[in-house]
Amino acid sequence: MASSIDALVKKLEALDGDKLEANAAQKKMAVAMELVRAHEALELWRRATKYADVAIEADSLCIAAHLAKARALEKLAATNPKMGSRAKSAARAGLAACDRVVALEGLGRLRSELRAIAARERPGASAWNVKDTWEERDVTNWAVERLAARLLLEPGRVFDVEGHAQIVWFQHKARYVFDFESVSIEWSAGGTTRLRDVTNAADIEIYGEHVDKLDAFKEAVAKFEEDFTNLANDLDIRKAAAMPRSSLLRRQEAELRKDDDKPALDDFRNKNPNCKVIL
Repeated sequence: MASSIDALVKKLEALDGDKLEANAAQKKMAVAMELVRAHEALELWRRATKYADVAIEADSLCIAAHLAKARALEKLAATNPKMGSRAKSAARAGLAACDRVVALEGLGRLRSELRAIAARERPGASAWNVKDTWEERDVTNWAVERLAARLLLEPGRVFDVEGHAQIVWFQHKARYVFDFESVSIEWSAGGTTRLRDVTNAADIEIYGEHVDKLDAFKEAVAKFEEDFTNLANDLDIRKAAAMPRSSLLRRQEAELRKDDDKPALDDFRNKNPNCKVIL
């Protein structure tokens, strides 16, 4: 991917230096959009914004570039709220360009998405916190599943996760909090890795197999942090909070004891149908 991006950058620079080439502006726009898509795939949103601007400079009616810029700025707004207003401005500029386009395949869909971004509420300003009081949403089950997906560097399974994740809204700011005391990973090739104190990408402790891949695990946790902070609108937060209990979470002693007791209780109920048992 890096080599293809380097080749595209050189191609763009060559087009920039040759103003007399036929259709230079359109070619420059096309290459810039290739760079936008490449950086979107790598989740490098600032660079995606940069090349979207290049495409717009080459062709102010490139609706796809306006939309790509608005999307990238919206991603950045998850960690930098100031980007939210820039995302809206980019979307409004895209809508203005839509009004000047005579015909374009998929124009209605592009216009709808731009309208949605332009109308989006600021991150965290949601229906569950209209009075800006202290609010919390537990998203542990969503976070466990997403973290597990990021941590599997090779075939295996994550299990016995202990910890929690919450989104806290207070004083016009969303705070994304996660603290996983322990995460265990069993590898298909054999061996087990245990991560401790997963509260951010910098301070992970690692034991067992693959201790030499600490940097890779840190990068995986950093990706998870970005996924987490991208939960920026009310619908996404509600969906994450509503997820059923993850099977990857460590079961508490009381739950295990209740399951151990269940066969005996069922047998007791069958033998004593008129007896009420309260757990």
